[in-house]
Amino acid sequence: MGVFLNLNGVYCMKNYRDSRGQLRKFGCRLVEISPDAMSLIVPVQGRVGEEVETDLEEFGALVGKISRKVREGFVVDIAASDEERRALTKKIVWQQEFRARKVEDKRKYPRIVPKKPISILILLDGTWHNSLVIDVSAAGVAVSSEILPDIGTPLAVGRVVGKVSRHLPAGFAVEFAEIQDLASVERAINYVPRQLLNR
Repeated sequence: MGVFLNLNGVYCMKNYRDSRGQLRKFGCRLVEISPDAMSLIVPVQGRVGEEVETDLEEFGALVGKISRKVREGFVVDIAASDEERRALTKKIVWQQEFRARKVEDKRKYPRIVPKKPISILILLDGTWHNSLVIDVSAAGVAVSSEILPDIGTPLAVGRVVGKVSRHLPAGFAVEFAEIQDLASVERAINYVPRQLLNR
């Protein structure tokens, strides 16, 4: 379809609103984009033909309609004028040329963007929910899901236990109960209990 990338963003669909009637925003991962379409990994699916509004790293606001569902997400046909599509093409070319550049992370616990962003959240009552991992560090993880637990809620992300530490514009942060090994934490948060595999 286009250029393969690995960028975070947020999206919303008009059928998903919070208790106040406001549009719910969810995190997403842009994995491929062209001037005409984009492929997103998402925690909450939409229907084919449904309008989607996105705000993506490096690309800003893009809108369109879901043209088809794919594993862990969907493809959106981008709605844009000729001028907007030309501007988008320039951004795509720039990303293609410079996507290998990295900026030094000076935070105490550097964050990484996992290669496999889909995980599950397991609550104390045993219920579970799909989630998208925005980023992860040895100390915690930022996720987006259909649920928005209260701050302080204990839960597990995969098999890593923690508690909700704060709410984010498109999800929430979980502080791990123990500092994790950054080299193996990605595998730990992707863990799915055996009893859930066949559901």
